[in-house]
Amino acid sequence: MRASNDDEEEEDRLLSIHNHLADDHSEDGAPPANNTTWLPLESSPDVFNLYGRQTAALPLGWEFIDVLGFDEDLLSPELVPRPVVGCIFLFPTSERIYGYRARQKKELMASARNDDDAVMSGIFHIEQVKGFGNACGTIAATHLLLNTGLASPDFLDPFDDSGTASPLHAYRRRADSMSLSDRSQRGRLLVETREVHALSDDTAQNLLYCQTRCPETGHTRLGHHYCSFVPVKNGKTGRVHVIELDGTKISPVDHGPIGVGGDFLLGVVRAIKKDWVSHEPDRIDFSLMALVPKL
Repeated sequence: MRASNDDEEEEDRLLSIHNHLADDHSEDGAPPANNTTWLPLESSPDVFNLYGRQTAALPLGWEFIDVLGFDEDLLSPELVPRPVVGCIFLFPTSERIYGYRARQKKELMASARNDDDAVMSGIFHIEQVKGFGNACGTIAATHLLLNTGLASPDFLDPFDDSGTASPLHAYRRRADSMSLSDRSQRGRLLVETREVHALSDDTAQNLLYCQTRCPETGHTRLGHHYCSFVPVKNGKTGRVHVIELDGTKISPVDHGPIGVGGDFLLGVVRAIKKDWVSHEPDRIDFSLMALVPKL
């Protein structure tokens, strides 16, 4: 599945990145020399906790944990403490899922003018520009951290006596001068933010937290992809919506309200079952993490 340069804007950005990474390998499969792409993050709560604490001063009272499955008994508060303030989702990039994404993209483009500003207006969305390589985990974590009340631009790093904002918040302050609709410019700004890049790569290679060996380059071929989910309150109705943030999609995706007194995690899982698992019901390589209070 390849597209010409002329067709690139019509191609799924995730597939475009996949093709770009594959094309950049030599015939023997080796990545290009002197590449500057970001390293991929392992799907591990310890790794994402480290990234959050290093880049956004994630408070010590909060942590990412694994969600053990999508059955209701595995989503109980005893196993996943409440409130859940965000989720990180890892899914396989199969042909069926690419097919669904292509259909969804047309729907997103058609409905862009009808998006509810009361829900979408304050969401911070970043495009995964090609300079990131296969660093979709970093993009997903950044989306979550910068779209929750836990990590506001005014939250200072408790380990930094200079009084300056933590690296992600410093980036957010610079990005706030840009139009909210210019996700590409925000992506380019982040990929050029050296401090966040260095901390992300340090997290990816940290032997104390990683259970598998990190690739030496971000030019690894894509087999899976990360996105995140955050709860966003509708300013008019007061209802909480499940919002998907994916750096390879043209906009945030509103999966609808969770209902009065509803549970955000259950809303996320409903969206996952509908938009991913239903297309690959025999796959078991889906993974979900939740950001929850540390008990």
